[in-house]
Amino acid sequence: MNKERRGPIKRTFRIFGITLAALFVLLLCLILTPFIFQDKLGQVVKHTANKALNTELNFSEMEISFFRHFPHLTINLSDFSLKSSPRSVRIPSSAPERFRLEST
Repeated sequence: MNKERRGPIKRTFRIFGITLAALFVLLLCLILTPFIFQDKLGQVVKHTANKALNTELNFSEMEISFFRHFPHLTINLSDFSLKSSPRSVRIPSSAPERFRLEST
């Protein structure tokens, strides 16, 4: 009878362990992804913004965080500058030193 009771308990602990391990791997991926692909993501952000805004967007450093304003993705751009084209609306020449984008 003692062996019969161990079966469901062992199975429950196994399921709990697998679930906990999967959550840990997911959390680890969310934390490491911005660090691993930071340069590539920076290039994609620059290219996409320049194409969508029809202007020249520049920044020296980009930080990405999933947890700073959880559950929203946060992108911080350092030394941010935006140059307007002659045909577009005038943008003030004084640009902020840091610029933050948040997903909603």
